[in-house]
Amino acid sequence: MFFVLAISMVGMVFFKGINKKKGIEKMLEYYNMDGYVAFGDSNNDLEMMKGADISICLGQGLETFKKVSTYVTDAVLEDGIYNACKKYKWI
Repeated sequence: MFFVLAISMVGMVFFKGINKKKGIEKMLEYYNMDGYVAFGDSNNDLEMMKGADISICLGQGLETFKKVSTYVTDAVLEDGIYNACKKYKWI
């Protein structure tokens, strides 16, 4: 089973040593899940994307970020999440 996480926010607050990946790892453990798919577009998503089985960079993402992602989809405002889900036949 996979968990799909899509994040789109205007601003974020970070605590030292805490990141999205750590939160996902706790959730995976709690629900006894094996892996996850992550959508992201910027450096604050990097750790989460590195730990994902499939990492999908949204089209507006940083070029360096696109290079380390499994797949690059369209921008979020161009239905990027929907288009990636269609490509992988999740919908």
